[in-house]
Amino acid sequence: MGQTPLSPANAQQSANEIFALAAEEKIERQRVSVETAKKQAPIKREKVVLASLAIALPILIVIFTINVLGVSPASLFEKAPSPAAARAEAQQTLDGLVIDIELYRRDYKKLPTALIEVGRPAKGHWIYSTSGNAYSVQGTLYGQNVSYTGTATAAPPTAK
Repeated sequence: MGQTPLSPANAQQSANEIFALAAEEKIERQRVSVETAKKQAPIKREKVVLASLAIALPILIVIFTINVLGVSPASLFEKAPSPAAARAEAQQTLDGLVIDIELYRRDYKKLPTALIEVGRPAKGHWIYSTSGNAYSVQGTLYGQNVSYTGTATAAPPTAK
């Protein structure tokens, strides 16, 4: 206990110095905090934007591929059948389309204006055209091309 008691004036001066140092330290911490925040904000925002783009870009590519190019996501995982099986499936799909077109003609006394009216096949690329009372259907399924030209007097294939 070798300390000598401070006079009230010295005690007040010491307390004022301690409070002044604390206030200066608080101001310095706030300045450093603001500078750090200014430096980090653009980098953080830039990273968020880049990460968002990295996530959104593959999704946009998939949506574009499905909607514009007409590629089915399921077809990316399917194994293509053998050429003989692919030809048989393409012919079976074509025969089903022709039967549907002829049923439409029988029911409505006219040809459909588009395949959507009789039900467009989910797989393959199909083209339908009419000329007067005749029509033609061409399709490609698994690389196999099939076609049919129908007239008012032609007998459509029968359902199997």
